[in-house]
Amino acid sequence: MKTPSFLKKRKVQYAILITGFLLTLSLFIAILIGSVGDFINHDNFKPICETEKCFELGNRMALLMDNSTDPCIDFYKFSCGNFEKNVDPSENYGTEIYNNLFIDRKNFTKYLNFSTFQPKTTPQRIAAVLWNKCVETKSVEIYETDIWKKLDLTDILLEMAKVSIAKTQFLKNDIMALAFPNEQFKLYLKIGSGIEKDFKTEYTAFYNAIQVEETEKRAKSNDNSIFPFNFLNIKKYMLKLLPNYSRTNTNWELIYFVNQLTALQQIVNSKGVAAIRDVLKKYYDEKLSSYVVENKFSGKDREEKCFKVVEKMFPGTLAMIFVEQFVPKENLKRANEILDEVKNVFNEMIDENNWMEQELKNRLKKEANLIKSSIGIPDEYKNMKNIEKMYENIEKSKKAKDQTYLELVRNLLKMNSEETFLRVARKEQITYAGQPLHFSANYFGGSHRASMAPIFLNYPYIDFDLPNWNIYASFAFVLSHEVGHAFDAHAFKLDQDYNKYPISPKTEQEFKKRVDCLIEKYNKFKFSDGTFSNGNRTKQEDTADKIGFELVSRLFRKLLDEKRQQRLPVIDQYTVQQQFYQRLAYDWCSKETVGTELAQYKNDVHSLGEFRVNGIMSNSDGFSEAFGCKKNTPMNPENKCQLY
Repeated sequence: MKTPSFLKKRKVQYAILITGFLLTLSLFIAILIGSVGDFINHDNFKPICETEKCFELGNRMALLMDNSTDPCIDFYKFSCGNFEKNVDPSENYGTEIYNNLFIDRKNFTKYLNFSTFQPKTTPQRIAAVLWNKCVETKSVEIYETDIWKKLDLTDILLEMAKVSIAKTQFLKNDIMALAFPNEQFKLYLKIGSGIEKDFKTEYTAFYNAIQVEETEKRAKSNDNSIFPFNFLNIKKYMLKLLPNYSRTNTNWELIYFVNQLTALQQIVNSKGVAAIRDVLKKYYDEKLSSYVVENKFSGKDREEKCFKVVEKMFPGTLAMIFVEQFVPKENLKRANEILDEVKNVFNEMIDENNWMEQELKNRLKKEANLIKSSIGIPDEYKNMKNIEKMYENIEKSKKAKDQTYLELVRNLLKMNSEETFLRVARKEQITYAGQPLHFSANYFGGSHRASMAPIFLNYPYIDFDLPNWNIYASFAFVLSHEVGHAFDAHAFKLDQDYNKYPISPKTEQEFKKRVDCLIEKYNKFKFSDGTFSNGNRTKQEDTADKIGFELVSRLFRKLLDEKRQQRLPVIDQYTVQQQFYQRLAYDWCSKETVGTELAQYKNDVHSLGEFRVNGIMSNSDGFSEAFGCKKNTPMNPENKCQLY
């Protein structure tokens, strides 16, 4: 018996209804399971961050962006194209990273009112005295010492050395002779300027380096061919400048700047010793008077100028106060954890490398493991007992409050210089540089230390109210860049003691080829006046950028593998991956460089912010994938430069 057609239709309808019901039920169960899973695994995960800090950062980034620019054509302009248009000129310090740092600086200077500040240590007390005396002092008598009444130019030069009358950089000096331990001098040259050429030939035009004993012998035999300056008693100078100097220590070398001392000798020959004293007085006068705030400044302006004086004299002291009062302990802890993470991913990167011999890989990993943290607080300030003792010398003859302003300035300058000279005599490395409330990050190769100013330890760099990935796109990138200097275009060839390391010709050629690729890429970047960047000049910084970016990219990918990440609000139309690259570019947003600023950048070893951003991103597969850039667009060229 055949089934009636209407029953067949009904069966089909029932089947469709049941199938639909089952599908709906399955979908409901899947959604329910997913929601429970999210609740359990992601703490009721919200895809967009809703904290006040997230809205603040999202708003700021949106303000600087130019959405009309295709990120695959010019990512810097896409991220920063409205920087000059939308940032208040009175709050624009040139680069967004500086703008952020100056917010913390303003808050700190409001907190640290030296007129009411309650000091806890000797350096804090003397810093407060210096600030108050600076505010009160409108004019000074510069020559508060009797050395100028004498014609002993060795004593005059020593006085100038003790108050740092010279542009010094690791004791490189442009007005007088200085002493280096032999190995310190070589280390300075290796770190500072590369060893592509032998330093003796490379520096002939600027420096002569000879052992002190040889100098003394020449002086006794009236042979002036090596040290032709009869106005300087080198033995007296050495013994007073460096108490640890020994005549029998043949490892000391004398370094002097030929042009400057030759000029002084010519004045002595033509006009006599008194004339050279007048020349040196001018240097001395300019140095000390630079610490006197002019009468035209008053009120808050004067207080701010005097704060800068204190900042120059007491960088470590202010760093300590800043960290104690403004930096949560968990932020400092997290910063040091990031350094460990950076070293770990560097070692992973080296393990994956397929063009270096194993011995070289082991050497690079060993060097990475040696890198220590000098983040936030200068190393020397971790032993306050020694610091207290050092500052007690300021008040040997009379208390700081009883000294004139200029006496105190000169005594502080002497103390800082003497401490530097003593460290050189003891063959110690100096590991702290820059001002604590300024953009300052360094890598000290001799002591294997990565240093970052404490102002990097707060919003928008380390802040637990921001998405987890923010720290990798900001703080960690700057830190990884500094770590990258241990392995950059120059340091790659050196071992942990900065001696040239034997590398196979094949490996050396491969590394050179990779560095040359970066040089060629950066050579194509064009300044606003139509001239091109010099990739050879900036190669050390560019390779450090390349290494740093690779390290934070690895950290970011690990973070994405661990758990879902929140997006910033306001710019939430972009994915987490896209926001990561936008955040990295954001710090380098800057106003267009013209005139003097442009001239400075042309001579800088750092690439312009625009070149740094586009140079890094155009070499990144991760970036081009995140933004879907087609092949052979400016930000996704076919040939990308790889380093390690």
